[in-house]
Amino acid sequence: MKVCSQLINLVTAIGSIILAAFALYLLSYAPFLALTPNSNIFTEYRAPAFYRPAEWTIAHTPLQSPLLKWAEWHDVRNTIEIQVLFFYDGVSNPGEEIDWNMASP
Repeated sequence: MKVCSQLINLVTAIGSIILAAFALYLLSYAPFLALTPNSNIFTEYRAPAFYRPAEWTIAHTPLQSPLLKWAEWHDVRNTIEIQVLFFYDGVSNPGEEIDWNMASP
């Protein structure tokens, strides 16, 4: 019985550490973009592939609203919304994959 209790405590501790690490990862996305030069200036900026899971989380889970509010607090909500749109549309290099002049006369 004591071994079972210790195993449950170990699994709970490991699960808590993994959950905390994932939360810190998600919360690091907005400050990363806020500190990255040109991420707010150039529409064709694409966040590193390291943050693709964060973009997926924003696009496909109920965490979208709180993460966008967090991004708004860092003044990068519009940038994150564009990044998520790129992710959703499968765009990996906006500078080459999108014709930015298609709307001009």
